[in-house]
Amino acid sequence: MRYEQKMPRAKRAYLQTKSNVIGILAKAKLILKAGPKAYLAKKLDNRTDFPHQLAIAAIFKNETPYLKEWIEFHRLVGVTKFYLFDNESTDNPNTILAPYVEAGIVDLHRIKGKGRQLDAYYQAIDLAKDETKWLAVIDLDEFLLPIEKGKTVLDILEEQRRSALLVAWMVYGSDGHKTKPTGLVTENYRHHATDDFIADYKTIVNPRKVIQVKNPHYIRVIGKMTNERGKRLFQYPYSYWPEAVAAPKQRIRINHYYSKSWEEFRQKSLRGYADSSGKAEREARSLANFKDHDQNQVLDHYIDPYVAALKKKLE
Repeated sequence: MRYEQKMPRAKRAYLQTKSNVIGILAKAKLILKAGPKAYLAKKLDNRTDFPHQLAIAAIFKNETPYLKEWIEFHRLVGVTKFYLFDNESTDNPNTILAPYVEAGIVDLHRIKGKGRQLDAYYQAIDLAKDETKWLAVIDLDEFLLPIEKGKTVLDILEEQRRSALLVAWMVYGSDGHKTKPTGLVTENYRHHATDDFIADYKTIVNPRKVIQVKNPHYIRVIGKMTNERGKRLFQYPYSYWPEAVAAPKQRIRINHYYSKSWEEFRQKSLRGYADSSGKAEREARSLANFKDHDQNQVLDHYIDPYVAALKKKLE
């Protein structure tokens, strides 16, 4: 996480081109490894008729207090199916999820062990490929929000032929809360980073085109991957690369409530990271990590209409 580094335009263009070439070669290697039959099957699978147009895949652990708000918010923005993976929760998520499972809105799966995030995503992609046109792969502290007036998430996805859309994070801070406040996440945390704060993306994919879940942020696909402006991206634009620039997020974004209050951040830290285990497991989230994400510079109101509708829904 950082701000754009100053460098000559030619150098930035060179580094970005270099990363694109690396991305193209990595993708070609995966295609060759899979073989022509597997490649053609994905390339030629252009089905458009599915029970669901937009679904979400997510893994969670001990996040029951946030489940209902997160599900109902995403139903408001057009999500009709959720593939959820419970990673050994001890706070009884069934109290919230049972009605959604019964209604067919949530497919709930249990997944055991550390570092199972990518396994869950591969399973979700396999489940989704015959059921939904688009699959957003996000977490429970991330809220997919259309920004452009008059446009839905699906409107933006369908504007051009593509296999994946990278949606930028808007990082939200603690809003000065030390302990967990009552009420909704979307109502309590209203301040976020400035537009030039370099953050990560998450991916919305055509699940039939997936060739690799590289990491929780980046899914390689057969076909075109773009940002919200329609610019083609051949490699994930990692925030820590020297040539990194702030992502566009004027049309669609993910509100990332990374830290919330200090109390909630510490609880999150105890859960560990879902994408690593054993020797590869990263250190617990630290005070420095909290401060890095505690971005409270800007108050905006894009989410307000959804919060009003969400409160009515939850009541």
